[in-house]
Amino acid sequence: MDELIVARHGDYTNVGAKKSLTDNGKKSMSSLATKIINKGLIMRKKVLILYPNLQRAEESAKILASRFNCKALAEVDLSGSHLHGIFQIVEKYAKDYDIIILVLQNDDIKKFPTYYAKHKFDILIEPPDKAFTKEWPLGYGYAWILDFDKKSVKTSKI
Repeated sequence: MDELIVARHGDYTNVGAKKSLTDNGKKSMSSLATKIINKGLIMRKKVLILYPNLQRAEESAKILASRFNCKALAEVDLSGSHLHGIFQIVEKYAKDYDIIILVLQNDDIKKFPTYYAKHKFDILIEPPDKAFTKEWPLGYGYAWILDFDKKSVKTSKI
């Protein structure tokens, strides 16, 4: 795996027990796909999208998958702030894909980039605004790109 993209699902609404994407949430995921394509990350790369068993994450992942012409797989252990479980799932697929995109809820995103770099490379990376927080917050439909280059991690937000 060359890049790990950690994306937050699109904006959603509660309709009964379902949490479905709003029209704005669908547009933000489509916009995120365009940004990833425009960065040239997807060209001639083997891409896998992983998402937890949450309707809003599944809808978001499927929007990305349709734009990238790749697989989107539900992984039950991707929800609920189980950072080591998320780490293990990423590692399970890392050898077979150039890019893995995780579509997660914000609670999981906030700490995962630091956790992954520490456990994968034994290095500490800090959020860009480390004076403000030790977390990696994201708005709906945004993503962090973790670019792995010789055991270093470059991050950018799109």
